[in-house]
Amino acid sequence: MGLDILLFDKDNKIIGQKEITLSLHEEIFNGKTKCNWSNFPYLKKLKDDYKTNIIFTDNEIKAFLDDLMGIKSFLDEGYESKLSSLIKDLDNKSVYKIHIAGD
Repeated sequence: MGLDILLFDKDNKIIGQKEITLSLHEEIFNGKTKCNWSNFPYLKKLKDDYKTNIIFTDNEIKAFLDDLMGIKSFLDEGYESKLSSLIKDLDNKSVYKIHIAGD
C-alpha cells in the first residue's frame, strides 16, 4: 500500500495526484537508510503508512521537500528517479496545499 498525495491550488482545487509507492516508502523507512530521523521531521510523519493522514501547506511543503531532498542521498540509487519525479511535481508554484493519505 502506497501513499496518495493530492495537490491543491490556492483556490483549494485539486490540480494533481502523486503517489509514494509502497516500494519507495519501504526503501525510505525500512531500507538500508542510516540517517538521523530527527533531521527529517516532516518525512518522519509518513512512517506509519496505515495511519498517515496529513495536510501540508506552503511553508510545510517546502520543509517536506527539504526532507525529501535530504534523504535522497541515503536511498538506493534505483529509487532516485522516483524520488526526483515526486520532488519536481511538489516543487511547483501552483501547489499550495498537499494532502497525504494511506489507502
